[in-house]
Amino acid sequence: MIEVEVKGRANSEVKEKIESKYPLIEEKVEVDVYFSHPCRDLAKTDEALRVRRERKLTGERQSLAYKGPKVDPLSKTRLEVELEVNSASKTENLLKLLGFKPIATVKKRRRVYRVDRRTLIFYDEVEGLGEFVEAEVRVASPEEIPATRDDLISLLKSLGVKNFTRLSYLELLQK
Repeated sequence: MIEVEVKGRANSEVKEKIESKYPLIEEKVEVDVYFSHPCRDLAKTDEALRVRRERKLTGERQSLAYKGPKVDPLSKTRLEVELEVNSASKTENLLKLLGFKPIATVKKRRRVYRVDRRTLIFYDEVEGLGEFVEAEVRVASPEEIPATRDDLISLLKSLGVKNFTRLSYLELLQK
């Protein structure tokens, strides 16, 4: 699936608008460990490999994800392949044995809101970076990207977001 994502800086006013308009469906803490590839520079190719630990009231979830290069000049739209794993630590150990190296950890508190059947809003408090809001829709074909992206930009603007970024949390932390 292609993840169409628009992200911007947030504040308490943006948070209040989200909370007044959309139902909270999940609250969790995510810890993401990003890895470098042994044979190519993922930062140069605009790709990412991450192991995620999610902690929520209903339990824990762990996953391994590959994120491809961004394919849209105005958003963070990219191919994402995510697999649920039974053990984040074993997955990290396997990656290390294969020559991958951990390069950074991103920790965030995330609140997930449902806009409609396709659209989610994430309100993130990212350790070391501050508050952000992301709007996301998964689409099946590249033809859907422009209209979906424009809808997401309009949605975030309607919530008071003024400062948009295409950079990932990893990229922002590395700056």
